[in-house]
Amino acid sequence: MKKILAAVLAMVLCVSLLAACKDKKAEPVSSEVKPTEVTIKTVSMFGGADASAEAYANVVKAFDDANEYITVVDESTESSEEWKASVVSSFETGDNADVVFFFTTSDAEGMLDYVVPLSEIKEVYPDYCNWISQSAIDSVAIDGVQYAIPVKGYWEGLFVNEDLYKNNGIDLPSDWAKFTDSFAKLNEAGIIPMAFGADIPHYWIEHFILAAGPKADHAANPGTDVSKVPESWKTGLGFFKTLYDAKGFAEAAPSTDYNTACEQFINKKAALSVDGSWWCGSITDPATTTVMAMPAYEGANKSTTDVIAGFSSGFYIARSAWEDEAKRDACVAFVEAATSPEAVASYVAQGGAPTCAIKADPNVEAPRPAVDGAAMVGAADEVDIPLGDRMATAYAEFISGAAKIMSGDATVDDVIAAFCEANK
Repeated sequence: MKKILAAVLAMVLCVSLLAACKDKKAEPVSSEVKPTEVTIKTVSMFGGADASAEAYANVVKAFDDANEYITVVDESTESSEEWKASVVSSFETGDNADVVFFFTTSDAEGMLDYVVPLSEIKEVYPDYCNWISQSAIDSVAIDGVQYAIPVKGYWEGLFVNEDLYKNNGIDLPSDWAKFTDSFAKLNEAGIIPMAFGADIPHYWIEHFILAAGPKADHAANPGTDVSKVPESWKTGLGFFKTLYDAKGFAEAAPSTDYNTACEQFINKKAALSVDGSWWCGSITDPATTTVMAMPAYEGANKSTTDVIAGFSSGFYIARSAWEDEAKRDACVAFVEAATSPEAVASYVAQGGAPTCAIKADPNVEAPRPAVDGAAMVGAADEVDIPLGDRMATAYAEFISGAAKIMSGDATVDDVIAAFCEANK
């Protein structure tokens, strides 16, 4: 499995490119945009601390400046559960954006009737975004239908403030024993072992479950049958309590928010955090920050190199814009500009994997976490997508339950039961 995504994610290093990609130059579908003044709105999660936020803002500005008759209103912001819900509900109320960069996971199910499938777009514009790897496009299909144009992949991993370990004579957490044995020494030095945000515990949930069992367990879907829930899920969720009791988390962790947890790690108050490639640009001291796979639980009988990675987002065109002739041309031209090889190269410069052949910008040096993260995926024995991408509604029970397990306000069995009840 590592051979599949390693080739993709190693491209962050600009050593190799997607084998499935043809080296096609991004040419606009229509060289002449009709001289009709039109305003289009775009929404994306390229905002806030996202590593590609500045690059996307530059792409939007360049397109707006280059097209006299098109005005782009960009309402990008950082992703959250509330933001996801607001994007989907905007289609139902008719207040949606014309071009949306959004997830291609189960989160998108509520908006699929309001966006245009690629097959329909290509009937009118047969060369639409044809420089993007077909394998990448296929990987983000929803129920076998292609709607979105992906621009970069992601990986998730254990971010490590390496200097906090070295300065205190502590071994890096390369296996489970070193991972847990480090808690006492880190606490003694006044360092929080693991930064944790109770409102966004997603990444810890995924990695604890993956640490406790093989990929097949992580990829399972038990439906509504509690008896079919893998034991590794129960073990992984149980880590929130056992590791909290072992002082692996801050005492206030059950009530700490994600932004505070991020600051704890970035400001060297915490040794570890679990996040994704999009976070690389937020690291203020990349030279002393590395990324590694979450070590395997010592009783799991599995590889310590397994990781979570894949493609899970892309550009959609809203049907309301597609059926407006002036907006249709403008939206197609905008998506092509936003997915061009030059744009893709700028998005992945700070972390991630491109979906088309690109040339590295010699003036941009990838930060160490991005380089180490790509190498981590290249060394993986198994790769899986996030559990929550397959079962978003039910996964919300894990999200709300993690801190409750940690504090003792709920048991693992309680949370598992709620998950299965919602997993219909």
